[in-house]
Amino acid sequence: MTERVTVAPVNLLCDMDGTLVDTEGLKDEALRRAIADARGSDLDPEEQTRIYSRYVGMPGIDIARAMIRHYRLVVSADELWELREQHRRVLYSDVEALQARVVSPVVALVDRFREGIAVTGRGKTVLVTTAGGDQVHAVLGATKLGHLFDLVVSGREKSRDNPACYRAALEACGARPEECLALEDSVVGYEAARSLDIPCLLLPNSYTRHQRLENRP
Repeated sequence: MTERVTVAPVNLLCDMDGTLVDTEGLKDEALRRAIADARGSDLDPEEQTRIYSRYVGMPGIDIARAMIRHYRLVVSADELWELREQHRRVLYSDVEALQARVVSPVVALVDRFREGIAVTGRGKTVLVTTAGGDQVHAVLGATKLGHLFDLVVSGREKSRDNPACYRAALEACGARPEECLALEDSVVGYEAARSLDIPCLLLPNSYTRHQRLENRP
């Protein structure tokens, strides 16, 4: 019989939006404003939140297409997403709003992980996000959490490719999947990590708590 060896994770791969900082409400509001601009009239915030929460974690362009279908908007997905980005940048410029959305238990977890790294001299903490550089800069600049991470691996939210970001994180750490632990708030993010055999802790927020894992390890 082959003995199974358990490898303790020494690298922490932490998602940003919705996990480290609960920004989903700001992104929801940015999208609501973009849709209102596109159709020329406002919409019910509660209804929009219910609709948006179905798609949290999906590629931004796919979210835009879903909103266009639902509201029957006469704009392209690229146009709607650019409107959303304009509003998102304004909302993210509010430093206090971002600071208020820091998820303290996750910060404490990253901090504790760093303490272990300091003792063992092995491992890294990595911020892994599909958000673009300007978004990462805004969040880390406002929250002053950049010191928690040895590396930042970012992408482009519109063309979100979570597995690619996690693959880049593994390469940056020079680590095997079993030597890492990912922190994610959405099923999409969880599946991205697990698709590369990275152990993942799912930490849902108010927008993702309804999402379910079915027959997934």
